[in-house]
Amino acid sequence: MTPEVLLPPEEPRFVAAEDTSIRVEWDAVDTLRYRIQYKEYLQSWEEAAQVDVPSGQNRMVAALPDLQPCATYCVRLVAVDEDGLESPPGPEIFVDTQAANCTPKHKKACCIC
Repeated sequence: MTPEVLLPPEEPRFVAAEDTSIRVEWDAVDTLRYRIQYKEYLQSWEEAAQVDVPSGQNRMVAALPDLQPCATYCVRLVAVDEDGLESPPGPEIFVDTQAANCTPKHKKACCIC
C-alpha cells in the first residue's frame, strides 16, 4: 500500500514588513496545520526557524516576529496532517524587513536612512 502524500501548499503572499517582523498570508487547503519555515537569505534551511499555525479559515495570515532589520528572509510553507505527515515544502518567497529608525515618510523595504 502506498502511503498518502500531502501536496505542498501554495506560495505564501507578502502582506507587510516592519523592521523586525513580516506578515504573510496564504489560502488554506484541507490540512490540520501549517508549518511556516523562514530563514535569512544566506542561511541554510537546516538553520531555519519555524512556527506552526493551526488551520481553520480559508485565508490564513501569520506574523513572523523577532527578525533582523534590513535583512532578506526566505519564507515557505509545509502542510501537516493529523497523523503528523508533512508535505514537501511549497515555493519560497523572499521578503526584506525594513531598516530600523526610519521616519514614516522614508520607511520602505531595506531603506538606508
